[in-house]
Amino acid sequence: MKLIILGSGSCVPSKRRAPSGYLLESGDDKILLDGGSGTLRQIAKAGINYSSIQTIMYTHFHVDHTAELLPLLFARKHDPSPLLSKKLNIYGPEGMLEHIIRLDGFAGSWVYKDNDSITIKELKAKDEIILGGCRVSCHSTYHQPNSLGYRFRSDSGKIFSYTGDTDTGDRLISLLKDADIAVAECSFPDSSKVKGHMTPSEIAQIAESANVKKLLLTHMYPEMDSIDPISVINEYFKGIVELAEDLNEYQI
Repeated sequence: MKLIILGSGSCVPSKRRAPSGYLLESGDDKILLDGGSGTLRQIAKAGINYSSIQTIMYTHFHVDHTAELLPLLFARKHDPSPLLSKKLNIYGPEGMLEHIIRLDGFAGSWVYKDNDSITIKELKAKDEIILGGCRVSCHSTYHQPNSLGYRFRSDSGKIFSYTGDTDTGDRLISLLKDADIAVAECSFPDSSKVKGHMTPSEIAQIAESANVKKLLLTHMYPEMDSIDPISVINEYFKGIVELAEDLNEYQI
């Protein structure tokens, strides 16, 4: 598997970080995990043809994770690329279909009612699907009703986990357990805890309990640039930790 960080930031504009978006390449599949505003441009900057993406997986419906869905569907509608003959598979928590139907009402029936180029599947905690030669399990998180984190296990046994937005809690341990790489939100410093999000010390303790091998911190608000989160995390976590940076690539 190969992971490309498209956006490691939040809803607050930042010169350094785009809103949430991650591209996972596994086998012949390119899987987009979330996608806030500007994700299409980040995909292009990463040297990827957006039309080669066949799967999108959303963790929840906040705009900094979903804003680029409508532009992506609009681009697919007008782009003559032969790659677009393949269907786009959209996965998300319960409420995914309603979310797209609302976009349909806002932008026109081409989004969903008259669009036979997409399929939509709603997921819930404990569901499992197969994508790109990986078994993907869905885990309930602590953010919005029905919000999910995703755990990918390849045929070779490599594990990649993505929390999406979440507060701390024991359910995250099974999501991150033994992950070779875990992309985990770390939104605010410990001194500025916000409900529904994690701080460095919180994710560090979860990662240590889950025996994560490499932890990538993401979904960072600008306040995080004023502290050294890695030094805080190293007090609790014995594995490797890095700040996710836009357009960085990782082999899993």
